[in-house]
Amino acid sequence: MPAVAEAIGHHPDFYFTPLIRVTSPRWSRGRVTLLGDAAWSGSPLTGRGTAMAVMGAEALADAIARHLEDLPRAAGEYEHRMRRWRRWGHARGTSRTLRAWAPMTRREIARNAALMRMLTAGRRTFARQG
Repeated sequence: MPAVAEAIGHHPDFYFTPLIRVTSPRWSRGRVTLLGDAAWSGSPLTGRGTAMAVMGAEALADAIARHLEDLPRAAGEYEHRMRRWRRWGHARGTSRTLRAWAPMTRREIARNAALMRMLTAGRRTFARQG
């Protein structure tokens, strides 16, 4: 690790930023509505970002179709529907999940390596059976 830290310190293109989540009290104002990560700022650690974006697009389209002449009402309906799903989308984006995907100790690194070997072996087994 010291060699990596030393190399990073001298590399002009190195960029680092903490992984954070921003929560917005509202996802719409007038004719502008946030969707996907812009609205509920999911975590890359949950693996649910694409599913949430597609569900949000469908919810917004449904609400607009029902309330074409009243876009603020459509946006409110969309927000109400998606706030339930946002909890599902964030459910696994915890500090525990972060530790699973970015282990910090030798023990966590060894555990992750063993898990990845097991998953890879399982995938090969299923591929041969399919």
